[in-house]
Amino acid sequence: MQIDTLRQQLSDVAFLQVTATPYSLYLQPDGDIDVPPNGLFLPIRPAFTELVPVHSGYIGGEYYFEQSQVGGSVASYLHIDVSEAEMEVLKEQNPAVFDIDESLTSPAIESLRRSIVTFVVGAWIRRWQQQRAQRPPLRYSFIVHTETTKTAHGWQAQVVSRVIDELRSAAQAGEQVVDDLLAVAHADLAFSLDAAGLPYPTQAEVRAGLAAALNAVMTATVNSEKQIDELLDESGQLQLRTPYNIFIGGQILDRGLTIDNLIGFFYGRRPKRAQQDTVLQHSRMYGNRSSEDLAVTRFYTTQAIYGSMAMIHDFDTALRTAIEAGGQDAGVIFLRSDQSGRLVPCAPTKTLLSTINSVRPDSRLQVPAGFQTQEPAAAATLLAELDAAIGLHVADGDTPPAVKIPIDVAEAIVDRVAASLVFRPDAPWEVRSFKAAMRYLATANPDPSEQGQVVLLVRRNRDLPRIRSDRRFQTAVDSQIETAAVAAASQHAPALMLYRQNGTADGWRGVPFWWPLMRTPRIARAVVFASEEQA
Repeated sequence: MQIDTLRQQLSDVAFLQVTATPYSLYLQPDGDIDVPPNGLFLPIRPAFTELVPVHSGYIGGEYYFEQSQVGGSVASYLHIDVSEAEMEVLKEQNPAVFDIDESLTSPAIESLRRSIVTFVVGAWIRRWQQQRAQRPPLRYSFIVHTETTKTAHGWQAQVVSRVIDELRSAAQAGEQVVDDLLAVAHADLAFSLDAAGLPYPTQAEVRAGLAAALNAVMTATVNSEKQIDELLDESGQLQLRTPYNIFIGGQILDRGLTIDNLIGFFYGRRPKRAQQDTVLQHSRMYGNRSSEDLAVTRFYTTQAIYGSMAMIHDFDTALRTAIEAGGQDAGVIFLRSDQSGRLVPCAPTKTLLSTINSVRPDSRLQVPAGFQTQEPAAAATLLAELDAAIGLHVADGDTPPAVKIPIDVAEAIVDRVAASLVFRPDAPWEVRSFKAAMRYLATANPDPSEQGQVVLLVRRNRDLPRIRSDRRFQTAVDSQIETAAVAAASQHAPALMLYRQNGTADGWRGVPFWWPLMRTPRIARAVVFASEEQA
């Protein structure tokens, strides 16, 4: 605001603004501002806007949060869920919760232990592939970045070092625990290596080289400028001194550092007030990555953090798309849903990341992974109500044609679906934001004949397991055929897609249920929804 005032007072001024985050143009100024009646905010308009082209080898949010939702793709094996309890264990030493002498067996650090073994095995496989192709074997890196305090880093360094030391001793002694851990890592990596069509050694071959690999693991703590100077090479990158490099740290790892050949990222930063640019700068796994490395890359974090990062990616992509499409006239709608469900324009600075969802054209809003049905008795009653409500509008059969229903009816169905499902505390379903997005898209439809309408697509007799064969929660409920069906029904209306699962596949409670998601129209403006206005 002050820059704008200064520019207006000068007769001849040149002002160059450079930003790597397109949404920063929309999130200004920092203080209170008058809200336009229609909720449309325009960026501070420079003389020109030039979007930097994306490098052809760049791997970013699209890979981690969009391609990862395509079942059976290489990216679908990236995310490994970490419990909130384990993140607490890694925050500070507490012998009552975790005994460091049980580093190879304690369930308290199951994901961290798995991540270390998988990193070493993955890097060993990549070096095996390179030698097999008569190329020089590369050195690889892994990051543990969950806390900002040096005390936490020191504790994490102790735990990681103990895991590696115990693995070395157990591998040399031929103990069964090493073979068990190796079997999990090898099986996990085999899924993505098969999806990538890459060769890989047998578990026995990896086991034969594991002891030597563990002897070559280097662990370094990075949490002071002095240590950074010692660890950087002449090009400003963290030195990879051995084939297997594990870096533990906090804020210094956030920005500016390039970490080569990164194939493992154990992330747990949970700021009280998440900022888009800060979280994206934490994403050390973004960058120019080889497709072969991606086949052994894993991203370890909680479901809540993963969901927040996916939302930030959607937000970032929506605003960048708006700039690309509209140039100097690009705009984004900022709305909030109040306690009564009404949609009210609000200032961008009022939408905290913990309460928002972004909507962009031709994308899907999906319920969080890992939910469960209600207990059988309650589930049966709710299912009967849902079946009846849906049956009023949709024909019987497994694949009935899409229909259009009023938004009020669609919201009532969503409420019933929400009541029938139980969500994990660390991955709740923001039902109000889901409905707010659906209502806005329905009421803002430019086709007068469809205003206030939602496309309803129903599919019955489905049998997806709750947990996939690779031990991850199921997310791939829809297909390209169904996406095409709702697009054919309308280019401008949102689509509520409901999949009636039989509930007999692995992981469910044996009762049928409805699995929902929403598909946004192909022609729509970028919108950001907040569950409630923040002071």
